[in-house]
Amino acid sequence: LESSHNSASAYAQQNGVQESSKSGQNFANTDYSTHTTDSYNGTNSQDQNVKSQSPSPDSYANVQNETAGAASYSASNGSGVQHKDSKSSLTENNSDSQISASVYVAVFFRQLVASFFNFTNLGALFPKQALSILGPSVPAFMPLPYFVVGFITSTLAILVKTFCSSDLLCAIVVTMFFFTMTGSAAFRGIGHLCTAVSLRKLDTYGKILITIFFISLFAASFEYFSTQMNIDIYFSLGVSVIFMLSSFTATTLNFGSSDDPVSSFGALGLKGLISGTVICLAVTFTVLDWQIALTMLGICLLCRVLIGQFMDIKGIKAGTDMVCGLQLITSVLLMLELIFTAGYFVFINPV
Repeated sequence: LESSHNSASAYAQQNGVQESSKSGQNFANTDYSTHTTDSYNGTNSQDQNVKSQSPSPDSYANVQNETAGAASYSASNGSGVQHKDSKSSLTENNSDSQISASVYVAVFFRQLVASFFNFTNLGALFPKQALSILGPSVPAFMPLPYFVVGFITSTLAILVKTFCSSDLLCAIVVTMFFFTMTGSAAFRGIGHLCTAVSLRKLDTYGKILITIFFISLFAASFEYFSTQMNIDIYFSLGVSVIFMLSSFTATTLNFGSSDDPVSSFGALGLKGLISGTVICLAVTFTVLDWQIALTMLGICLLCRVLIGQFMDIKGIKAGTDMVCGLQLITSVLLMLELIFTAGYFVFINPV
């Protein structure tokens, strides 16, 4: 009985294991079939979505028609804009052509008068008139105020020599008047050049030494003129030409070079350069003897090339200090050249 009971229980266990395995296989088959069905349904739904999203031939043709219409509309608008631009350009040209000659003449004389306040210390003495009434000038007019300042300086030397008969006093008065009218910007410019040459910043004593050196040369030159030369109105014209040439040499730094963004006289155009060159040459050969005129022009050209190339190599901007510094250097060299050649050539062109 016990053996039969054990065999029956073993048989029942084997049947339970087989049934469980069969149920597991059935459950797995059911899951696989369900997953396959779902994936198949998902694939079909994705295909349907793609088909629904893909444009039909009719819609593609409509899109092409809309694109062509937009392109034609933009082309028509572009032609309209170009037509408007051409109309505006023609209007501007007509407005420029309608400016009368009197306006150009008025602007010319305004800049002419303003140059006396921009390039001399008159702007500091009369700031309201210089800024609000006259306004800025252009570098092409720089030789004119220096020509007038040179003429007044030489005339003042004649007056002092006539009433005091003192050569030293004459030189002192003339030097004080000239640097009062032109200011101290030239000494700052020469100091910048000396700093660039020596590769070290000048101290206060070096700047004072430069100032004393150039003032002494200027005063000694005028003392020699009042002692050894006949000072008259023609001599005043000759000295005026010296300052005119030196200022024109200095103002050419504003042509084709980078201006100082902090302090600058402005840019010199090609028309201003050509007109200034013609006027300065005409005045020079009219007043001075042609031999003296050629030597002075050579000195001006040499100073402009040497200092201009040095500034270009060192990257120095063409500011007001550098322009005034070149003017002072050139004027002192021209006066020294007049001293050295006074006994060999005639200074003033004979009338």
